[in-house]
Amino acid sequence: RALHSRLRISAHQMILRHYTLTRLLKREAASAAAGRRWVRTGTRAVEWTPGSAHNRFREWRSSAAVGNRKYQIRKSTLFCSEDAPEVLYLPAISSVSSFHEFADCAQLLVDRFNVTSLDWPGFGESDRPPQPVSRELLLEFVESMLATPGQRLRPIHVIAGGHAGCYVLRALRQHNYLRARVASVAMLCPTWKAPLVSALESHASRRSLSTALRLLQAFPSLGSLLFRSFASESAIRKQYEAHVFESPSSVSEELLLDKWRLAQHPNAHWGAWAYILGNLDLHHTRAEFLTDAKLVGDSGMPIVCMAGRRSPPRTAAEMRALCDLEAVRKVEVPGALLPQEEYPEPVAKALATWIEEQDAMIA
Repeated sequence: RALHSRLRISAHQMILRHYTLTRLLKREAASAAAGRRWVRTGTRAVEWTPGSAHNRFREWRSSAAVGNRKYQIRKSTLFCSEDAPEVLYLPAISSVSSFHEFADCAQLLVDRFNVTSLDWPGFGESDRPPQPVSRELLLEFVESMLATPGQRLRPIHVIAGGHAGCYVLRALRQHNYLRARVASVAMLCPTWKAPLVSALESHASRRSLSTALRLLQAFPSLGSLLFRSFASESAIRKQYEAHVFESPSSVSEELLLDKWRLAQHPNAHWGAWAYILGNLDLHHTRAEFLTDAKLVGDSGMPIVCMAGRRSPPRTAAEMRALCDLEAVRKVEVPGALLPQEEYPEPVAKALATWIEEQDAMIA
């Protein structure tokens, strides 16, 4: 049984690697045909071990809390020049999210910036071990990435999708030294609470979600079975057409295939259920989320919230509350919850304007 499981995981990894390479070659060819300069240093897996905030992708002493686990982190770097500003993209936390959602934006930005994108441990094309994903692990990962130098020892501009913005704010609030490493923070359609937590606001309902999560972790086969039905191609299509994308016509068969492949990883359910049931939420109330944003903004960190003009009502309400803070600038972009993937050109233009403005202030 153990051998069968290992062979099954290896087969999935081989398929994903082949598919990723094919997709990158097609995009590079399309970029060249369109006359865009795309200098690629590659998409590769780098080793990350929890246990130190100063991670340079080397092996450290692991912390016992994560079982001495090393993670292969999928990372892509598009290099412009040594003098170009550094940009780090952290994708939304979701069972069907990966750094590929930012690929078209990255191609549009690489003419002026060095763009690094990566996947979270337990999500996307990074390692997904058969064990629970915790908020402590993801927060440590963010701290490590912010502390890692890029092409040059200069501040980086962070772009965070969805839940990723919460982790960036918390890391900057807790560690003053990280603020010297970060030049600005751009949050794309930020949210601080998981889908089911948003739908079930009562304290009793949240306790029920915690109980459900413990049950799914205690019986992994049950969790995997339920997740497969939850992450079917038809279910993904329904979600994207209903509220993730602004226009249902933007939901192509190729995109659905991308998302479905990500959800088919043998251990995808571990991180997915932790996210869906709220175990990866750093904040329990809107006030906690706004406090982090206010403290980081008041410390002098430039923050912008890029809100999709057709975001779902509950997410839009949270973004309005965030943008009411004096330290947070608001920029409206087309799209719903994932504008960087649906409308890469206007989003890339807005990001380029923001980054160049902030970079000029620190030059």
